[in-house]
Order: sequence, then structure tokens, then C-alpha cells
Amino acid sequence: MATRYHLTFLILFLLGQLTIAQKVGINTDTPLFDLDVRGLDDVTDGGELQLGTPSESNFLRFFSGRLGDHHPFLAFHEDDTFHFVTTLPDWSTFIRRMTWLPSGLVGINVESPMGHLDIRPTDSGVGAYVHVGNVANTQFLRLYSGSDPFPGPALIWPNGAPLRLGSAENSFTERMRITSAGLVGIGTIAPVNPLDIRRDGTMGSPSIVLGLISDVSNRPVLQFSEWDAAVPGSGMAIEYDGTAENKICFIGTDLQRKFTFTTSGRLGIATDDPIEYLEIGDSGRMFIGNGAGANRKGLLIDAVEPGNYVRLNPFDYSTSSNMDLYLPGDVNIGHIAGATGYKLSVGGKIMAEEVRIQLQGSWPDYVFDPEYNLRSPDNLEKEILRLGHLPGIPSAATFEKEGVELGEMQRLMMEKIEELTLYIIQQQKQIQSMENQVALLIDQN
Repeated sequence: MATRYHLTFLILFLLGQLTIAQKVGINTDTPLFDLDVRGLDDVTDGGELQLGTPSESNFLRFFSGRLGDHHPFLAFHEDDTFHFVTTLPDWSTFIRRMTWLPSGLVGINVESPMGHLDIRPTDSGVGAYVHVGNVANTQFLRLYSGSDPFPGPALIWPNGAPLRLGSAENSFTERMRITSAGLVGIGTIAPVNPLDIRRDGTMGSPSIVLGLISDVSNRPVLQFSEWDAAVPGSGMAIEYDGTAENKICFIGTDLQRKFTFTTSGRLGIATDDPIEYLEIGDSGRMFIGNGAGANRKGLLIDAVEPGNYVRLNPFDYSTSSNMDLYLPGDVNIGHIAGATGYKLSVGGKIMAEEVRIQLQGSWPDYVFDPEYNLRSPDNLEKEILRLGHLPGIPSAATFEKEGVELGEMQRLMMEKIEELTLYIIQQQKQIQSMENQVALLIDQN
């Protein structure tokens, strides 16, 4: 093989010296090119051309490939770096235009590429770019590194044409496009807003639109719609309002703000200017409960007549009836700090048609027990003179300081009424006895 190559180069050298303008073939009698190198056998040998040192420590090899190995290749020593260069006619100056490292990294106008393909400009004032276009260059795509007068990297395509991104197997399917006007469409080939996302691009398909809805506000809006365009009222929308306090508003199909969130953490429902942290406008109805539909049960808070009163109503929608309200803690009405130890404390007057008090202690029927120790009238008189009030009844000073416990007071009053009843019965017996004695004396005279 080495002898064949030496002979080949000798012949080429002689032909070069003689400048014979003919085609030269190696292992072929009918060369098709100025130099046509063939292998000896299609299966085991392919055409190859090698330039190298005597020991092949450095070489450059062109190989055509062969049956079973159909891939031609350009080979060089694994420790070498392959350079494409330009030079002057006298070979006095070499300029490296492309570098191919043994690691597989390729650099254009750079000897130490930082990636698999590293392209640099030849002038520091010019940016590097990759350009792909048609013959007339009317359609092209350019990846540009950026430089004066275009600072920053850029992806450039012809004005008026869209940039399309898609997938392909047997045919191309567009998934996303950017128009030359800057509109981005996903799932649609005709975006009408800065960001237009649709399911399949057909009329009536759900879409998400980021843009300026043509309503009175004309502010940035993210719209969720069942239509293929940003039609006001075609779906729910989220609007940003920075005119006063920054707000995020949820807009209904009637273009009215239904929910409003402010930067201060306030939430308005049916009002776009909440003053409190939770404020419900319009009818002001709020329901807290469980169940669904007609089976709901819970607490209904209703501003029945705004400005007059608010109704707090435990309600069962399944039976259209009120439910019991259970408050496990103490309740204060009319004042903040209620009386200690009481479940209900009212700072003001109470009016009711009926009040029912059920004592947890015993009712004073014990007064009528034969073993009950009823004070004698003389002893009762002495106690009244000593205390200044009925024994067993709180004094006026106690009432002024501690108030009146209706249940206990009712029990004490009933006790005194029952004692008074016993005194009346005793007194009646005494009167009857005296009447009998008087009648007997009259009969004797």
C-alpha cells in the first residue's frame, strides 16, 4: 500500500511539473475528476487520500467509505487540532478561520471554542451571526450575537413574515408563532394580542389572552375566554389597575369588577375600593357552611337593608328553616369588656316579650317541708331591725355594686313569698282560734 501511494505522488508530482491538463485516476481507467482515487474492492477497500508524517504521528486522511460502512469521513490524529486557514499566495501568513479540537468542539474565528460550535466575528466592532436563507435572501433566519448599533443578542427574520416554531415527523405542524408586529400566538396562527393562547385556534375554543381589552379602562388584562379573540364580555378576565393604589381585579362577563385585591392586603367583593380587609358590597350576603345546592346548611350573614341592620341567620336551605346558633364563648353586646364569668353581657337595656330562666339549683319548695325552720315573727322583726332589709335578700348596696341575678333573685323572692304564705296561714289559724273563743264567751253569757 505504501509503495502504491509513493508511486501515486510521484506521478502527480511529474504531472504537476509537466502541467498536463488531463484527469488522473488511481485504481481507475476512467477518472471522472482531475484526481480520482478509488479503492481496490467495494467490500473491503474504499478510496482514501492521506497526507502525513513518515511515522503517521500527524496526518490528514480523506476516506470515501465502503459497503457496510457507507460514511465518508475526514480523519486526523486524535491528539491534533484541525485548522481551516487562509493564506497569501507565497504561504507566508496563515490566518486560522476554523478550528476543530480533538474533543469535537468547533470554533469559527476562535482557536479555543467554548461550545460545540463557537462563532466569533473577525472585527471587535461587529457581532457574530448565523444566517440561513433562500437563494434570493428574501426569507431568512439570523441568530445574532449583538454589537453596535444593535446591543444584545437577537433572533432576526424578514419584516412582515412570522417566525414559526413547530414539530415535524412526516409534515410540519406549527405550535407557536411570533409575528413581525411582536404578537405571540400559541395554538393559533392569527394572534391578535401580545400573548394569545388557544386550544386549537377555532372559533369558540377556550383561550387565554394577555393584552389591552377595548373597554373603558384599556388597562393590561389577562382574559380567559370561550372565544378565539379578546372580545370584551366573552369570558372572565384579570385586570391590573395602577391608577391609585395598585389593584388586581377579577372582571365578569358584564365587564364589572367582581373581586379586587389591593397591595395593602384588602379584598373587596362586589366593590373595587375596599376599606376593610374584607368588604362585601352590593347586597352584602355571605354564606359560610357545608353541603351543595339545595342541601346547604350554615350561617347566612345578610345586610338586609344596608345602613339599618345586618341579619345573622343560621339557615337550612334543604328545609328553608332557621337553625340554632351555638356560641361556645362569652358574648358581649354594647361593650367590649363584658362582665367576668357571664356568658352574655349587655351594655344597655334589654326588651323582650318573654324571658325564661331555668335554674340549675333547687326551687324553694323546701319552705313547705315540715322540717323547714321558719323564723318566728319576733325573730324576723329583730333581724330586719338589725340588717335593715329582709334576711336572705341582698342589700341595696350589694345591688348597686354587683347587680341583680334574675334567676337567684326570683328564687329568693319565691322563698319569701312561700314563707309569707306560711305566716298568713299561721295568722289565719290564730284569728280563727280567737273567733271561736269569742263565740264561746258570747254563748256563755
